[in-house]
Amino acid sequence: MTPQICYLSFSRNPTVYVQVRSTLLIMANLWVGLCVIAQSPDISLRDSVLQAVQDNDGLDNAQESVIYDSLFYAFDEAGDTCGQVKARVYQSAKLDGLGEVDSALAVLLWSEDNFQRSCDSSILVELFLNYTNIYLTLEDFAAVDSAGRYLLEIWRPGADEYRLRLAGMNNLAISAAYQGNIVASDSLFREVYRLAREASESKYIQRSLINLGTLKGMGGDLDSAYYFLNAAAHESKESGDSTGYAELLINLSNIEMERQNYARADAFLDTAFMI
Repeated sequence: MTPQICYLSFSRNPTVYVQVRSTLLIMANLWVGLCVIAQSPDISLRDSVLQAVQDNDGLDNAQESVIYDSLFYAFDEAGDTCGQVKARVYQSAKLDGLGEVDSALAVLLWSEDNFQRSCDSSILVELFLNYTNIYLTLEDFAAVDSAGRYLLEIWRPGADEYRLRLAGMNNLAISAAYQGNIVASDSLFREVYRLAREASESKYIQRSLINLGTLKGMGGDLDSAYYFLNAAAHESKESGDSTGYAELLINLSNIEMERQNYARADAFLDTAFMI
């Protein structure tokens, strides 16, 4: 293969320069690697770069969005359409987190149009999961339901990550609650809890319990709300999620205040502030 000259390129969008300054070294290192990887026929090398960005907890949404944008163009130069689709799907979640919903939706639409049968099927599932997240933000619940149902149709056990199924079901349950279908929402959240417990997915065990507690609280059933949020707090503590545990203790304190159990409310707050 004829050697190619690679140039450092943060993005073809000039407006992102200010956002990139704090990630200059990270981007430089990534691009040096991409100069080699883009010329390699080994797709797994390019996938590993995407995974490395996903696994880096030190980056914020803006920084990751810029990096995924640059990776998109690196994969373009490599002729790797599936890599481009992955980069755009991952970027869409970061754009949504930044409140740039229109941009997030635009890159997802591009990804759906350019997805190929040869691409990893799980990225298509994640694509539709991101649709559900964005349409929840837009309060387009019919679109949430459509994308969520399709996600569950194409999700394949053993091939796609289990969290994608749980997240899709969770968003369908939230959509049902917003539409006033509390019975369906409650049933879906309970199913998410059951499946998450079977799969030992602590994150979705907690989420389902919190959402069930929220539903009960909205309906004025404070005893049931306390039961579910207390169970979520125990799960959070066991999993080592100190931030989530503290937040749940504050919620439990609020419930105890409403139930006029003031001493217990103060005790929950004291514990939360000591974490």
